[in-house]
Amino acid sequence: MQGGGKPAGEQRGKPQGVQGGRAYFGVHALKSFLQGLQATGEKPIVLDLSPASNTNLEYFLQFGLKVYLYDILREVNEREEGLGDTNVKVKVATLAMRLVEAFPFQGIPFDGVILWNTLDYLSDLVFPIVLTKALGALKDKGLLYAFFFEETAPLAYERIQIANINQVTVEPLPALSAKRLRTFSNRMIQDLFGGHKIEAFYMTPNGIREVLVRKHS
Repeated sequence: MQGGGKPAGEQRGKPQGVQGGRAYFGVHALKSFLQGLQATGEKPIVLDLSPASNTNLEYFLQFGLKVYLYDILREVNEREEGLGDTNVKVKVATLAMRLVEAFPFQGIPFDGVILWNTLDYLSDLVFPIVLTKALGALKDKGLLYAFFFEETAPLAYERIQIANINQVTVEPLPALSAKRLRTFSNRMIQDLFGGHKIEAFYMTPNGIREVLVRKHS
């Protein structure tokens, strides 16, 4: 599946609907993610690595999930800024070590990890560290659910919130100063998860890519 982009200047695709001032966009892999978790036959444990959303938390609790929240984006931004102009190799090693030390859920085997659109907002030095941490937190055969925005999406951070099993809303989060730093092509996304099984890869009409990955150790 080759990467591609929309023509420069084209706006995010038309939403499925608008209610209460919010635009609603269709999604496909959320249902598969939840079904995969429930198929474990246990009370699934999930790690959400995005800025906290009470809407999303309450939604997941309806499905009997035990959810841990950790805003990796805010954590990384604060720790990366503190490194200044350190040598690149030293910066990567130091940041990786600090994130491991700060991670509050060491030793918990997660059935699922949710990244939402977090990787779009991390620097080239940092996103591989975060992705490695996310996959490392999963049990073998655990599921990772992630979104990647298209090149015409706003640069300012946008939070994804669940409306229902088939729809999400995308809204600004002014309190978070993170900016979108890249656009992953479809091929780049596939390469990120080499060695693991991509169970679902959808591109919504508005250009958001949804990815569901099953970990293979």
